[in-house]
Amino acid sequence: MSMVGHNVRWPEGRPLEEDLGYWRVAHVKPRNEKALARDCERIGVGYYLPLYEKRVRRRDNNKLRKSVLPLFSGYLPFVDRDGGRRYLYETNRVVCVLDIANQDGFVRDLARVWQVVGSGAPLGVEEKFAVGQKVRVNGGALRGLVGVIQEVRGHLRLLLNVEAFQMAVSVDLDCGDVEVLPSDRLRTAR
Repeated sequence: MSMVGHNVRWPEGRPLEEDLGYWRVAHVKPRNEKALARDCERIGVGYYLPLYEKRVRRRDNNKLRKSVLPLFSGYLPFVDRDGGRRYLYETNRVVCVLDIANQDGFVRDLARVWQVVGSGAPLGVEEKFAVGQKVRVNGGALRGLVGVIQEVRGHLRLLLNVEAFQMAVSVDLDCGDVEVLPSDRLRTAR
C-alpha cells in the first residue's frame, strides 16, 4: 500500500530541534490524534503530527476512498512547556503522557521522519522493528538517511525506527540508492 505523507507542525515553521528537552508523547484515546492537535493549537501547545493519505478501493462499487491518518496511530508528540501536559489531560483525549529520556535521539528520529514524509516518497507504517542490514541512502531526496533494509514482495524498503513509539516508518527504495553499513559504522553515522 502506497501512501502520500504530510508534515503538520505547530507552530508552523518552528524547527523540531528548537524544543529539545521539552518533547513528550501523548498516548491518545483511539481516533483522537487530529482532534488533540487542534486542541493543542487552541491552547498554545506545540506539536508534530506526521500524516499520510491512505487510498483504498471500496469492494461494493470499486470507487477510490481516501483517508488522512496519523502516521503513528495513538500518539502525538508535543512540547511540554508551561504546563502543557496538564492542559492536554483536561481535553479528555489523553490516556497518559510518556516522558522522553533521550531527547536528542527522539528529535533525531522525528527529523528523519520529517524528511521522509516531506520527500513525497510512498510511505508505509510498520508495527514492529525490523531486523536486517543497516544502510545509508546515497541518492535522491533521502540522501544521508540511515536505516534498516527490509524486502517486501521483491521491493526494497528502508525502515526508520522511532523508538519512543516502538514503530517504524518505511519507504520504498531503489537498490542503486543504498550502501550497506557495517554495524560499527552505524553508531558513528548517527
